[in-house]
Amino acid sequence: MARVADDLRLVAAGGGGGCDDDRAAELKAGYTAGLRGMDGCTRGMLDYPASPLYARNLADRNMTLLAALLCSLVP
Repeated sequence: MARVADDLRLVAAGGGGGCDDDRAAELKAGYTAGLRGMDGCTRGMLDYPASPLYARNLADRNMTLLAALLCSLVP
């Protein structure tokens, strides 16, 4: 989460230029792609709900979702 905070701070401190808008869109796209990948992994593990990997994947997905939601707050 520290990396997310640093990324958001850099985007917010940039002054709102075109490069900052591109960087914010790039961050959002990256986290959205991460969520899609984690959802695909979760679907693959549905046959094994007792696996410790299922809980770990869910925790990682929730952290990525939080980061994606924070990125959506950046104008």
